[in-house]
Amino acid sequence: MEDINNNIETIKEDVTDNQITTPKTVIHVSHTDIYQGKSLILNDISLNITEGELVYMVGKTGSGKSNLLKLLYGDVPPTNGEVNVAGFNLNKI
Repeated sequence: MEDINNNIETIKEDVTDNQITTPKTVIHVSHTDIYQGKSLILNDISLNITEGELVYMVGKTGSGKSNLLKLLYGDVPPTNGEVNVAGFNLNKI
């Protein structure tokens, strides 16, 4: 199992035509703060999620998990930094 985990890379090889492709970034968040009203909930969040990645969040109640998801689906507007989801710049929506 350890060998399998060591062989997982962000660059995947397309076996059919022997071309190396870089997975597409689906979610990009860079240096973003998340507020609920006037309260700062999460500070300086940065993350990248590429196509095919499995990601999960864990944390205590009130730690900001739901607010991060609300940012990603557009319910909480980004106040600074950069947020792109599926090619859409959420700073401009």
